[in-house]
Amino acid sequence: MFDLNDILAAVNSAFKDAANDTLAAASERIFIEGKNAKDSKVGSYSTKPFYANAKTSPRATNGTGKTGNPVQGGYYAGGYREYRAQQGREAGFINFRLSNSLQSDFNNSESGFKLNQTGELEYSIVINRPENIEKIKGQEARFGTIFTGFTSAEEQLIVDSFNFNIKNKIQSL
Repeated sequence: MFDLNDILAAVNSAFKDAANDTLAAASERIFIEGKNAKDSKVGSYSTKPFYANAKTSPRATNGTGKTGNPVQGGYYAGGYREYRAQQGREAGFINFRLSNSLQSDFNNSESGFKLNQTGELEYSIVINRPENIEKIKGQEARFGTIFTGFTSAEEQLIVDSFNFNIKNKIQSL
């Protein structure tokens, strides 16, 4: 005979596993592949000349101004794309990973993925840093849905993952 509490725990556990699988897929889409919720590239970095602030750069800037004289930050004739390349970051497409602060906050963990349970069978990606909330709002206003929606493949993944996990968990009762 099955205990109702054991069944409910299995359902909750299977759903949590499916939600975490989907978070991992969305994180890879956004921060590794640089894609939006329509599963297409977000865009390219600007090649318009750019001045970088040394205080907000994860690594040292080139330290030269437009005229070649030393400056606190750096001038990049090749724009933000050149700056990112100099910083050792992906420059070929937008992936929102200059300092990795947004990715860390999105994944809700310094390493790995952790969703917050916000209700019964409800898990949420909770962004804790106010500056990252503003980044998400700004990037989605500029590029469309990226962080706040799933691709059709991610939506299917949560269903497939739940089905797989619930079957295994119920069989083990």
